[in-house]
Amino acid sequence: MPLEREQQMMIVNAFCEAAATLRDAAQESYAAACELRRPCVQFKPRLFIDASRWCALFGENLQDGVAGFGESPDAAMWDFDRSWHVKLLVPPSGQSSHESNVSKLGIVH
Repeated sequence: MPLEREQQMMIVNAFCEAAATLRDAAQESYAAACELRRPCVQFKPRLFIDASRWCALFGENLQDGVAGFGESPDAAMWDFDRSWHVKLLVPPSGQSSHESNVSKLGIVH
């Protein structure tokens, strides 16, 4: 027995709503997975106030570790994520790696 037009439309609408719900769930899952892949989530840097701004530091100190700074903890963590991906720069002769990286990146302590 064939379905009436109204019943067909109810079924189509139900499938469309289910598809939208699944799409939204997939987008939320993707966003959560991206958040979990952030370096600050994976490596859990120490968070503290350094002078007048927040510092997220992974490692023993600023010279040997990776750090991010910001006016809020969130900003420091985003800066840490950015810093995590910065490649080490080769220092010119007579200059330490730290001095070279600090001068080329424009980092002010």
